[in-house]
Amino acid sequence: MRSSLTTEEGAIFWCNGLAQQILNLRWPDDSGQNILNLLRYPEFANYLKQRDFSKPLNLVLNNARHLEIRVMPYSDKQWLMVARDVTQMHQLEGARRNFFANVSP
Repeated sequence: MRSSLTTEEGAIFWCNGLAQQILNLRWPDDSGQNILNLLRYPEFANYLKQRDFSKPLNLVLNNARHLEIRVMPYSDKQWLMVARDVTQMHQLEGARRNFFANVSP
């Protein structure tokens, strides 16, 4: 699981090694930084601002990696963010669509 914990305002106070890798976080240098200063994507900022976490956010990074991000309450005024790299799944779905598009009459 690629996880990080933030305060309600977005300050990161913990993340695991996989989160560091997938989100390009420098630990412990990024401790206390606001997650929005580190992941600068308007759709991510809107997702956090709206606070409707009933569905995950699918985010395409500048390096063409696809992430699925889920946010859930962790404790009082703290949030758990789980990011999952779904790039390979996205590529396989694209290959499947192309295959069926080429096979169909």
